[in-house]
Amino acid sequence: MSVTPAEQAPTTTVGALPPAVTQLLAAVRDALDVPLADRPVDDAVRAELLTRRAADTRVVLELLLQHGDVARSTERLREWAAEHPVTYATWQARTEQAAAEEEHLLSGRGEQR
Repeated sequence: MSVTPAEQAPTTTVGALPPAVTQLLAAVRDALDVPLADRPVDDAVRAELLTRRAADTRVVLELLLQHGDVARSTERLREWAAEHPVTYATWQARTEQAAAEEEHLLSGRGEQR
């Protein structure tokens, strides 16, 4: 069964969402953006954190659907995410550090010439 253009969901221009909705979506993204662990021993900690934040996000969205207070939902989600920060060394931090060290070494070679 094909969908006709009239049946398709309307599209929204970038920036057309109300600021409160944009802030809520950013809070959801931030809450669920749990970085990879640098060491395999921390994979379980990461998984637990992601599970916790996903559950908190679901609760906040459920409350939003019931009560409709976007600003309060955004605030609550940010509070809950802050209560459960990343506490392990991340793979992203290690790769950024390695890149910075490599750049430092390479810049030192250029000065020696």
